[in-house]
Amino acid sequence: MNQDETLRRLRTRFPGHDKSFDVMDFLYRCGSPVDALMYQALFWPSFIEIDGMVIWAEAPATQGKDLRSSVRLAQDDLFRDKQQTERAFNFVEVPELFADPGGEMDEDLCEEIISSMCAMWSARLRELYPGRVFHFERSPADDKTGEEAGFLFWEERS
Repeated sequence: MNQDETLRRLRTRFPGHDKSFDVMDFLYRCGSPVDALMYQALFWPSFIEIDGMVIWAEAPATQGKDLRSSVRLAQDDLFRDKQQTERAFNFVEVPELFADPGGEMDEDLCEEIISSMCAMWSARLRELYPGRVFHFERSPADDKTGEEAGFLFWEERS
């Protein structure tokens, strides 16, 4: 998404501001420090390591179980492969992260968020796990399965 499109979206979301406003002007006038803390979790997330697998700390767990137990159960009973287990738990459906009451999420915005999240998560993983290599894969929305657009990641293993 280019700067003009970003500004168009901000002007729509926050009408009545000077046409000369740039992104930082909107941040100053309309942003909130508390919102920044909320988005920190989205763009600079926490990860946990479970039996050598790196898992997004906010990944959904199996109902009635904590995340560690869910990952171990899936590894033992379903996948028996660390890469497959990581791929399953590290799949993020981006539209599911937002209630989106204003109906702002469209395909272009979703793709922009996915791109930003992949770049930031990749940097975060390099910081936390130096020397380890992680791969990211985008996943388009699938009307047949009901999956939303998103991405997944896993660690490269030899």
